[in-house]
Amino acid sequence: MIVNHVSRIMGERRLSIAEAARQAGLAYTVVFGLYHGDVKRVDLDTLDALCRALNVNSLSDLIEYIPRPAPDGQE
Repeated sequence: MIVNHVSRIMGERRLSIAEAARQAGLAYTVVFGLYHGDVKRVDLDTLDALCRALNVNSLSDLIEYIPRPAPDGQE
């Protein structure tokens, strides 16, 4: 499962979507989609810009992979 932490980080920093978009040099709609978790794909350049704008040290601060348990009887 992929967990999106963008809205939490922006909330902690009290950044609006518009301000985060401006700082990252991204379109408002791109940050809006990430903030609300409405995106299916994200460009690496977008993630790079957002990491810089939000001053995070690792991509996993923004987006985290959490393995799901295997269904019973499977590895």
